[in-house]
Amino acid sequence: MAESSDLLLHQSSATEASRLDDNTPTIDEVIEKFLGSFGWSQFLQCILVSLAQLFDGQQVLISVFADAEPPWHCLKSYTNGSSNIDICKISSTEWAWDAGYSKTTISEWSLQCASPFIKALPASSFFMGCIIGGFTLATLGDSSLGRKKLLFLSSIIMSLASLLTIFSTNVWLYSACRFISGVGRASIGSCVLVLLTEKVGKNWRGRIIVMGILFITIGYMSLPGIAYITRGSSSWRSLYLCTSIPAILYCILLYFSVTESPKWLLNQGREEEAFATLRGLAHLDDKSVSLYLLSMPQKQNSNLNNNFYSSFNILLSERWALRRILAVMVLCFGIGMVYYGMPLGVGNLGYNIYLSSLFHGLLELPSYPFTFIVVDKWDRRGSIFWFCALSGMLSLLCVYSTSNFSEEIKVGLELGSFFCARMACSLGLIYTTELFPTSVRNTATSMARMALVSSAVFSPALISAGKTNSLLSYGVFGIVILLCSLCVYPLPETRGAILNGTIYEQEEKYGHEDHVGKNWRGRIGVMGFLFGTIGYMSLPGIAYINKSSSWRSLYLCTSIPAILYCVLLYFSVTESPKWLFNQGREEEAFGILKGLTSLDAKSPSLYLLSMPHQKQNTNFNNNFYSSFNILLSKRWALRRILAVMVLCFGIGMVYFGMEL
Repeated sequence: MAESSDLLLHQSSATEASRLDDNTPTIDEVIEKFLGSFGWSQFLQCILVSLAQLFDGQQVLISVFADAEPPWHCLKSYTNGSSNIDICKISSTEWAWDAGYSKTTISEWSLQCASPFIKALPASSFFMGCIIGGFTLATLGDSSLGRKKLLFLSSIIMSLASLLTIFSTNVWLYSACRFISGVGRASIGSCVLVLLTEKVGKNWRGRIIVMGILFITIGYMSLPGIAYITRGSSSWRSLYLCTSIPAILYCILLYFSVTESPKWLLNQGREEEAFATLRGLAHLDDKSVSLYLLSMPQKQNSNLNNNFYSSFNILLSERWALRRILAVMVLCFGIGMVYYGMPLGVGNLGYNIYLSSLFHGLLELPSYPFTFIVVDKWDRRGSIFWFCALSGMLSLLCVYSTSNFSEEIKVGLELGSFFCARMACSLGLIYTTELFPTSVRNTATSMARMALVSSAVFSPALISAGKTNSLLSYGVFGIVILLCSLCVYPLPETRGAILNGTIYEQEEKYGHEDHVGKNWRGRIGVMGFLFGTIGYMSLPGIAYINKSSSWRSLYLCTSIPAILYCVLLYFSVTESPKWLFNQGREEEAFGILKGLTSLDAKSPSLYLLSMPHQKQNTNFNNNFYSSFNILLSKRWALRRILAVMVLCFGIGMVYFGMEL
């Protein structure tokens, strides 16, 4: 009896302890409590961090002015530079530049007759540097350097490389400097977004990130003004000088004024520094922070990200994280096609490049109050998809408008497509910071931004080719963003979620819905046939738009989207759970079913493991021709397959014969 009482007492104590443990807040919930109320210290820190985006924005589009082809005039009276005379078909002694030979890089190094590859090399080198920098610097923000020091390192590399650009003597040195500037610039945006995310509570997260993105718009808008002021200068070098010196001064301010992310410090086991940062941000006394955080039962894994590439390893080793980052990168690639391609192609519209660039900057301003509304009211996935879809459709209309509408309508369609891409870009970056935990957030955001700018590597060449055929520029932009927008649907919704600190906490939330049961099987099968019909219907439209080009353009416009879809298919579509069970791969089947039905980890396992049925024959289909052997050896199966084949042969004679 005594033993029974002791046992009951022990069980009661254990239950009470378990209940207390369950009610104990996590570190992320405690930090959320401190940072939830937005104060002046947080506002000042957010402003200082966001300023990095201003100088980032100037460097992104500086090639629009520095690498432009300036106006020229003939030295003979029979024609002038505004006519249809090809500058490359007349002697260099018969014409001259209006503002001198050193006005832009094109005129100084005589690149006016160079190939589109050479003309686009500086801009492409900058964005290629962004890709390389994303791989080499991104993990430092999650491992040894942290968010603040990586932001400083990236900003100073970009600024110094921009200053060194003025000493370039040819297009090769110039492109090399632009490449180095791109390497530095790669991590600025991700560091800004992550620092802003981790210094405020969830109720302010979306708005503060929008404020950070606003500064890159200010950078875009300030650049045409600086270019206009320096237009009287005889050299493009003045533009680089006026943008690099303020950026270097900002780097000094950044180093001494901005504090590190408290979440990253705690994740690295540096509690004292985290306490100090929280006291400064939330205006709390020493006891308030220490009592909350030191009473936490769980210890953060401070060794999680000490390895240089540990965050990459985590993203690649966790299957759900790999699916997320690949889906986000494909999505951002499509958005970047329009977001970077439209401003870089303003010269193709026949408008003044100063006004066109200013229009793009001004158009971003109304996107921010609209984004404030969207992040609070709309789901992340649906809003991103619809903005991408609208941007793609407007971009495709730009192809048709090139020869059918006035310049004002063309500019309006182009600006509308850009506006929707801007909205999708802002929402996509906010979404990315919420999809991943603190331990890999900077790396994941950097990879998303790297995918965003990687599309800009191809944009200059497409813009150059689009001068003769707009389908190769606006057509490609529209098709790519439409296809890439589909990647958002396998991802989970994150609006209003608390940010997690470790990969293990985040892993518990993953899930997605896809396949259907027998009651929906017929309807879903019809939907599959519907997409085949859409393919048939879209081909005449593509052929009509492409009627003035070579037949190769038709194959190009149909094969590139198909290749992008194959990438999407490989990383987004799950295997059939029935086939997995038939192969004896129960664990994978359980994982698929959990994702398809949005059940918890126990539900599928309990149902399936409790069934008395025999284990599936795992060797059933291991032979390459085993399925053929089965169909031929079973008389009922042979009769069925022969009947179905004869039936389909007859249907196909009419179905394909009529169309051909």
